[in-house]
Amino acid sequence: MSAAILTEGLTKRFSQRTTLRQAMLHPFRGRSSVPLTAVDGVSLEIKPGELFGLLGPNGAGKTTLVKMLCTLILPDGGRAEVNGYDLSDEARVKASIGFVSGEERSFYWRLSGRQNLEFFAALHGLSAGEAKQRIHHLAEWLELGEFLDRRFDRYSSGMKQRLGIARGLLNDPQILFLDEPTRSLDPTSAGHLRDIVKQLVRERGHTVVLVTHQLREAEDLCDRIAIMHKGRLRVVADPPFLRRQAGVRHYRLRVRGLNAEGAALVKAMPGLGVREPAGESGLFVLELEPAEHKAGEALADLIARVVGAGGRVEDVETPEAALEAVFRKFTDDAGPGVGDAS
Repeated sequence: MSAAILTEGLTKRFSQRTTLRQAMLHPFRGRSSVPLTAVDGVSLEIKPGELFGLLGPNGAGKTTLVKMLCTLILPDGGRAEVNGYDLSDEARVKASIGFVSGEERSFYWRLSGRQNLEFFAALHGLSAGEAKQRIHHLAEWLELGEFLDRRFDRYSSGMKQRLGIARGLLNDPQILFLDEPTRSLDPTSAGHLRDIVKQLVRERGHTVVLVTHQLREAEDLCDRIAIMHKGRLRVVADPPFLRRQAGVRHYRLRVRGLNAEGAALVKAMPGLGVREPAGESGLFVLELEPAEHKAGEALADLIARVVGAGGRVEDVETPEAALEAVFRKFTDDAGPGVGDAS
């Protein structure tokens, strides 16, 4: 199988609902005759074992696209294959995938975590023995053991999300779809969940499609990222390519070990801002904004100067504002799509 997921011109339209206010103002008009195109001719290829990010603003079509790939809704045009199966082969597609939503409402709140998992395992056709073994394995890996026999309505948000992933993995799927799994989670819980997602791909060989609003999260996790806007793919690329295309060339470096002479040498570099945070003895924060066509060269030169002056670079990052600029560029109505850069 050359592709885990392959779509060609996949399209979904919905009839537009009439609001109460519209109905009162225009009682005889009824529904709009012009359907809303939620997914517009999406062609995409996702590789086996890839951690693929799907980003876009609200209403971009991300969840609709995922629901079509999970055979939860039917497309109106185009075609797709999931794990080599056409979407029309619903049973085989569903048997080979898992789906986890950030708003998990399908659990039975008065049942324990274990009872919920046993129920969903039965829906997958697992025998009682198979279900017990699989639940034990997942609970151990996801650190659910001490919570399994607690009622679901007493779970924290983070534990609910872990149980959601356990449910999505009951049938040992080749592909796992995660629809905003860190929504409403505190930073610690979100960090734990991201570690789990990394393990799914790097250590266990699953293909993961991650739907998220957070570019920082996608950049940290994903091999490639697709940005959707108004039902269309604006760009499909790896994170470094996105930065280059967006013209983002703002770097922040944390440096230690510079003596006075070394600090003076670094400060003399054009386009560089230097801060020494209070209470952080020996720490220098360098803000580099090089010319567009010399970004890589300037960053390499700065690092060489720091090392040559006896310093060490602890961290290099692109500030959040720059990441937001990437997102804005590709969701600007006036901006053309870049296409697939893979």
